[in-house]
Amino acid sequence: MKRMYLLLLWLLPFIMLPIYSQAISQSELRGSSRYVQFKSVADYKVYYVDMESITPITAPEGHRRITATVYALVDGEDYIAAVKMEYDYQLERSLRQLLSKHDVLKYQGQDTPYISVWRDKQDNIGITCRILGVKGYTLSGNSMAELYKIDNVYKDISELSFKGNRYKMLNAIYKQAYGINFDDEMSSKLL
Repeated sequence: MKRMYLLLLWLLPFIMLPIYSQAISQSELRGSSRYVQFKSVADYKVYYVDMESITPITAPEGHRRITATVYALVDGEDYIAAVKMEYDYQLERSLRQLLSKHDVLKYQGQDTPYISVWRDKQDNIGITCRILGVKGYTLSGNSMAELYKIDNVYKDISELSFKGNRYKMLNAIYKQAYGINFDDEMSSKLL
C-alpha cells in the first residue's frame, strides 16, 4: 500500500501538468517555417508561435477563442518555455468595430475626435488570455523538470497591450485561425 501511495505521489505532477507541446530545440524554432518569430519591444525576449497549434474553439456570441502554443526564448538564459495559451477576442473591441461606432455617433451629432477611438483601444484591447500549461526545455531540446526559472516568461507573455510585436502576434494568431486580422473584424451588431 505504501509503495502504491509513493508511486501515485511520484506520478501526480505528470498527471496534473499536461504536456501540450513536443520537445523542441532552439535550432528547430529558428529553422522551420512552422514557427513564426516575434521579438519583444526590449528585444531581449523572442516569441515563436507554432502556427500548426492554432485552433479555434467554441466561444459565446460576440467572442472568438483560440488556443495556441507560444515558445519564449530569453537572451542569456539556457531554456525555452513552451506556453499553451487560450486567447479570447471580443469582437466589439476590434478597431473596425470601434471606428464604426464612432462614425454612427458622429452622424448622430456627437463630435468626438478620432483620437478618442485610439485611446479607447489602448485602454482595452479586447483580448484576454489564459495560460493552460507550461513546459520547459533546454536549448538543445531536452525536457526540464524544474519550472521555477520560467515564471517571469509566462507571466510576461500574458500581459497584453495595443502596441509592438506582441499585438502583431495576437493579430497573426487570429488571422491564422479565421483568415482576417482581429482589428478588421466586424461584429454582427454595431451598437
